[in-house]
Amino acid sequence: MTRIDHVALWTEDLDRLATFYATYFGASAGPRYANPAKGFASRFLVFAEGARIELMTSTVVAPARQPGGRSGWVSPTSPSASAPTGRSTS
Repeated sequence: MTRIDHVALWTEDLDRLATFYATYFGASAGPRYANPAKGFASRFLVFAEGARIELMTSTVVAPARQPGGRSGWVSPTSPSASAPTGRSTS
């Protein structure tokens, strides 16, 4: 049977979102991983039932604001900087 290991979410504030999931959903937040050379940081959240979420942030990838308050994430070096590469929940 196929099993999803984890899902990943981009956020502008890694620690704030980790605190949100810990406070309201009982997640245990793992240590912060940082790769300054790539401008990337992440934290894993683990839930009692075994589900995991990877929260990610970057100084290279920025949210693209959409009408209606929605946002997606684009890389400034991508061929189409207007095409979102993922969704943000923050």
